[in-house]
Formats: sequence, C-alpha cells, structure tokens
Amino acid sequence: MAKVNVYDDGKVIARVEYNNNLDFWNGSNWTCGSTGRHLGLTRLRKSGQYVLIHGTQWQGEQGSAEIVTEEEAYQSIVSSGNTELLEKFPDLQRFEEDLDTDEDPDESKTTIQISKALQKQLTDMKNSPDETYQAVIERLVKGA
Repeated sequence: MAKVNVYDDGKVIARVEYNNNLDFWNGSNWTCGSTGRHLGLTRLRKSGQYVLIHGTQWQGEQGSAEIVTEEEAYQSIVSSGNTELLEKFPDLQRFEEDLDTDEDPDESKTTIQISKALQKQLTDMKNSPDETYQAVIERLVKGA
C-alpha cells in the first residue's frame, strides 16, 4: 500500500499507511460521500494522535492526512456508519456516553454505589440467580 504524508500546521510530521476504512457502500461505489474521494482513520504509534486520511481518485491529486482530535475521530467514525471501528479504537467509545437519547427520563438508568455488605444482603434476597438487583429493590419498595 502507499504511504501518505501526515500534516500538522502545514508541516509533514509522519507517514501512515493509506486506508479507506471510513468509506461506505453507496450502492455503486465505496465512497466517503463525495465522488472519487475516500476517507480513512488511523492512529500514530508514538504520539497516539489520530490521523484522518483523505484519499482521491482524481488525476493530478494526491492523498493527504491530518492530525485530528479524539472527538473529530469519533465523529468521523459515527458519520461514516462504520461504528465497528470503535472496537479498534476503544478509547473513543467514551463519546458514546455523551450522546442524547430518546429514553423517557423516568426510565433512564443511573448508577449507585452500595457497600459489599448491602450487595450481599440483596444477593441473598434474590428469588433466583437470574433475578436482577433492580427487581429485588422494586420488590422491597412495593412491600414497604
């Protein structure tokens, strides 16, 4: 595969292997949404910085790459629809937590911390090993 120069503030700071892992099938071609253009994402080994790779099929143009923030890398993955790439870049998954949802606020979940002793008591109150702690607590609240 070809190497692509990585630019930061107009200076070449690295070279990466070309890829187009952010492309999607539009029914006729693999594309990033623009005819003859392709998009890929990788990460620099030493610095850990994310790199967005811009590929082209247009004669006279060369591919290039640029440093992007973690959030820009995440947005590029999600926009491409190739969310399986989040498995390759697990540190970007934290941006998923900030997404708004269409859940009813009364049904949304929250996390609470309890002591190990209370956890043991709740475990002992389970009617079956498969019963959730939430079900145990709901049973207790209804009985109160």
